[in-house]
Amino acid sequence: MYSIIIPSCKNYEELMLHTELIRCKDTERLYTYIPTGFQASASVNRNYGLTQALALQNEIIIMIDDDIGGFFPGWQDALTAPLREDSNALISSARLITPDGFLSPMMGADNKLDKKRSIAEKAILSAAIAFRKKDIEAYPKLHFCMNMLGSGWEDTLFCRMFTKYFPSGKFIVANDCRLIHYHEMKNQNQHFEYNQRVYVKECQKEGIHA
Repeated sequence: MYSIIIPSCKNYEELMLHTELIRCKDTERLYTYIPTGFQASASVNRNYGLTQALALQNEIIIMIDDDIGGFFPGWQDALTAPLREDSNALISSARLITPDGFLSPMMGADNKLDKKRSIAEKAILSAAIAFRKKDIEAYPKLHFCMNMLGSGWEDTLFCRMFTKYFPSGKFIVANDCRLIHYHEMKNQNQHFEYNQRVYVKECQKEGIHA
């Protein structure tokens, strides 16, 4: 079983529609859905979901943003496969595409779709990711920075903290798990520079090369 966090500041009705969209593509196995729905920053919503997921027995945590679509039967297994295949995989991500079927930006991930797996350098976009519960439990600081506003940079810092504690870890893109990213960028542009400054400050505090 997986815990599936849907971090979002959307209202309850909108969020339930999105949750049902994901649920209808489930296989027969049961999953625990954790929609958030707070009118607050991405970090607040992500951390609430993490807290709820850590209280459950599910070994793998999936985090799916509310602007992700294109779900298909078995997408959960395809997304999480790198975590089962490679003990050094810290985070596995879906291969994000645009609604028109083109490649969507994914930070440092390469675009070599002829390979089953791609590697992302330093960080991976958090729009459709999975990671192990035990890795988060081992280091209480592995949460999203509460000093950031809106969205943006919180996922980059999360990744950098991950590699601080697991230096040999990797961020892997499952190219056979292709999901649509509508890239709504809620409350991101107006907070981008502020969150970038927070990111640099937090990296300095943690001894991480930004």
